[in-house]
Amino acid sequence: MIIRMIKTRLAARSTVAILLLVALLGMIFLALAMRIASNQETERQYRQLEGLLNTVESTLQIACFLRDQELANELLAGLVQNNTVAAVTITADDQVLAQGGDDSQLLVPEEQQAGQHRAELVRPIYSPFDDAKVVGGIRLIPDRSVIRQEVADSIFFITILLLVQMAVIGVGTAFIVVRLVTRPIATISHRLHRLKAETGEQLTLPRGNENDEIGQLVNDVNAMIDYLIKILGTERQLRLQREVEEKKFRTIFENAETAIFQVDESGHITSFNPAFLRHFKISETNLRGNPESTIYDLAGSQANLLREQMESCRQKRANSELEFNVAEDPTRWLHLILSYLDDNLLQGVANDISERKLAELDAERRATTDSLTGIGNRAGFDNRLARLVRQGHQNGQRFALLMMDLDFFKEVNDTYGHQAGDQVLVAVATTLRSAARKTDYVARVGGDEFVLLLDNIDNEHQAIRLAEKLLEDIRKPIDIGDGVSASVGASIGIALSDRRSGVDEIIKRADAAMYRSKQGGRNQFHMG
Repeated sequence: MIIRMIKTRLAARSTVAILLLVALLGMIFLALAMRIASNQETERQYRQLEGLLNTVESTLQIACFLRDQELANELLAGLVQNNTVAAVTITADDQVLAQGGDDSQLLVPEEQQAGQHRAELVRPIYSPFDDAKVVGGIRLIPDRSVIRQEVADSIFFITILLLVQMAVIGVGTAFIVVRLVTRPIATISHRLHRLKAETGEQLTLPRGNENDEIGQLVNDVNAMIDYLIKILGTERQLRLQREVEEKKFRTIFENAETAIFQVDESGHITSFNPAFLRHFKISETNLRGNPESTIYDLAGSQANLLREQMESCRQKRANSELEFNVAEDPTRWLHLILSYLDDNLLQGVANDISERKLAELDAERRATTDSLTGIGNRAGFDNRLARLVRQGHQNGQRFALLMMDLDFFKEVNDTYGHQAGDQVLVAVATTLRSAARKTDYVARVGGDEFVLLLDNIDNEHQAIRLAEKLLEDIRKPIDIGDGVSASVGASIGIALSDRRSGVDEIIKRADAAMYRSKQGGRNQFHMG
């Protein structure tokens, strides 16, 4: 019960702490006081004995000078009557004039080494007529039992005084602390425990503490309650406003044509609106029924691109934009904006840009396509060549440029007309397209000038084999109608790229090689 009270009551704990502190300090001071009092009382007794010797010293001088045993015995009797004197011996030169008392009080050497006070008082006696001549001596042994009793009485008195003083100080201090500090705090604590702050109820200021720290504490608590009531009122209004706003935004979220969604760091879709399902061509049942489904699954072949953009958005804590196909449908395009939220969440906003994107792609295709042959034109060739050069600089990937000029095309034009010439150009373009891989690029860059970009080749032998095949296929007669056929050839220049190749440099090498082919007799190829 007492221990529980000490643990739970501030007043009890403070009182016990004060009393323990006073007791501890009192014991320390008491020990010091006892030691000091003991030493002082012992020294006082010895000073009294010294004074006693001083009183009889002149008589001792006469007794020792005259060797008067009777006078010496009278002095001895007077000294021994003092209760602090145990034994006395008076000598004149080597002769004992008087001796008496109990010399058993003399300390043994072991006691002296242990720190006990001196066991005897020995004083030489000088001639009454010559201060430099020793005529005898006196040896006085104190009564240790009497001295110890005197010391004990003195220590006992001091101890009683100190104990009373400590008790008064401890109890008084505890009373003052409990009365002025802990009791008001306990009262405030009990009131605060029962206080209904949400109703605006406040603490009552304890009487007598209006201007001190406890009064300030009560005022601060009451001010905090006022502030809390204001905050609660404001929070209640904000909560109502937020509920209205949430309903409004929920309506917008559910009915917006823009897809809105959130994904976590693993790509799992944590929330979405109906427009998201429409844009990504997926049902809510399939999406919710597959908890392992991620946004990357919906991106198809462009999942890596989407993953890179999302990771970049997380690292940079910034928005990221990209455009990509939906569900491998080349006619459907989305514009996606990713924003970083807290806890590694990303918010995505997607809009259908299929119409605009298809128009852009069609315009780009028209701008980079030769209208006659349907293959690439000069602009398309320049773009593709620049891209291959950049890739080569970055990863060392090699490519080859085959530049060709048709032989005898002018004669076909002059003989059969421009329509026949156009038929020949279309036929040559078809031949080039058939010989090229899907990753290669074929373009017509002039009237009868064609180029072929061979992407990602290991050595020149691949380009040489293709050039030989093209020379053979292009030489074949071309039907231009009415049972008439035309024949042309090709002069080809080949340039192979390396990591240091530039656009102008590789075109110049291919063009120079093609020129050597024409100068060498046509219908052949050279390496540049």
